[in-house]
Amino acid sequence: MKQYERFAEHMTRLLDERGISTTELARAVGFKSRNSLYRILNDQTSSDVEQSFFNDLKASGCLRLTSCEWARLEESLEISRLGVENYISHRAIRMLLSAPPPEAGMFNCFMRDGNGSVQQKPLYGVLKEMTRCARLEVTIYNCCNAGFIRTLAKELRAAANRCQVRVSHYFFAGKGEVVRNMMATQAILYEDWYNAYMMTPGSCAQETEVLLRTNTVLFSLHDAQGNESFEQMVMLDRQNIVRSMMVDHQLLRTLDDVVRSSLPQMHPVKSDFRDKVHDAKDYLRYTEQYRQLEHNCAIMSLKPDVPINYIHPDILLSPVLDGFTQSNMTEEQEMHQLISALYSIQLKRFNNFFKKKKVTHTIFSPKAMERFVRTGKQSDHFFAIRPYTPAERKAILLHLRDQAANNPYFWVYFLKNEENEMQAEITLYEGKGVMFMQADTSYDLDRGHNEALVDHPELNETFKEFFMKDMLTSHVLSYQDTMTLLDHYIQMLG
Repeated sequence: MKQYERFAEHMTRLLDERGISTTELARAVGFKSRNSLYRILNDQTSSDVEQSFFNDLKASGCLRLTSCEWARLEESLEISRLGVENYISHRAIRMLLSAPPPEAGMFNCFMRDGNGSVQQKPLYGVLKEMTRCARLEVTIYNCCNAGFIRTLAKELRAAANRCQVRVSHYFFAGKGEVVRNMMATQAILYEDWYNAYMMTPGSCAQETEVLLRTNTVLFSLHDAQGNESFEQMVMLDRQNIVRSMMVDHQLLRTLDDVVRSSLPQMHPVKSDFRDKVHDAKDYLRYTEQYRQLEHNCAIMSLKPDVPINYIHPDILLSPVLDGFTQSNMTEEQEMHQLISALYSIQLKRFNNFFKKKKVTHTIFSPKAMERFVRTGKQSDHFFAIRPYTPAERKAILLHLRDQAANNPYFWVYFLKNEENEMQAEITLYEGKGVMFMQADTSYDLDRGHNEALVDHPELNETFKEFFMKDMLTSHVLSYQDTMTLLDHYIQMLG
């Protein structure tokens, strides 16, 4: 059985396994001629015809499949509709919206002990031992496996609290790879000590490309006395990795030199969207950067609840004044100057979203939106703004509903069949890049908030296709149900 089967392949295999002839199946689903069924089984029909046949097949009950088997057959419909590469890419993005993160510790690590015997330990345990050092430099070639990256990120994050950590990650951005690889890095992407670079196949020497595809991790460990040691891990498959000591230290240096010589042909994953923030004035520059990014372009966004740029500055003014005062963010005179400047930028951002002649599509989480309605706190609530009052929340939602009803360039949706919280916010600024951000950020830029703006063309196009042809066609509520839900939230506020 192939991992990704098209509908015709899957149906043909099911019939063979159950010994059902095409004549029997055609009769069971009410086909007058076997030719229609033959065209389906030979992958010569449209996805609409396949969907209709799937519905008839399920209603007939002739195959007597389990719920899991029906789910896999339905999955094959999506594979046929999208194509294998697009299906894999779309599924990788969708995992951020509906699937729990991969469990840490799923990897096994194999190594030889002093007697030459092979030992097996959980990867997370091995990493805990390795990260007890003063300084750690990690170089990753490919290894874009979400479970592995999550395990590595968890232990390196803990190590970063007691030692210096630096990670350089090199991976490929070939057709069908870039989206999956970007999704796999989500657990580590937002760390300040993590830097990643994408390489387009054919843009470097063939030998370098082979090196970058080896699924290898190199560790340089420095103790408190300045002594350096080296280790290597090579990924065997989706659950197993091999660890070995590196005796030839010069080899590591040579490998690093070879890869770094290709940096001019590589694409940084994290654009320099912001610098480290040190005081309140830096937020002006940061907010202005966002204003420029949003200006007059089509926007497609996955957000848990109402983002700040959809809120009129007149509504924001009181929460900002109260919040800045309570947090002692700046001196009173300077605070009023700062807020005046922020008001001006926020008004431009607000007007851009609701007056530009480029479309804005936003998909919200019903769970997160209801939490906002009940608490007045956004999922990405700015740390120095107080929660919105019920009256302020109602004004925000009334404006959102009015725009959704009357503005042909502004569309909002809610996820349907929501299972889990959004793990990340993703926004496409068409022609400029895709922004990745943690879904529960507080925008405290000096205390852990991070984001990545990726302007890789294939990622941008794939995300747009995923958003428009997958999310909006199959995974959001209808317009009427969306408006009904907005009315429900408004009524909750009295």
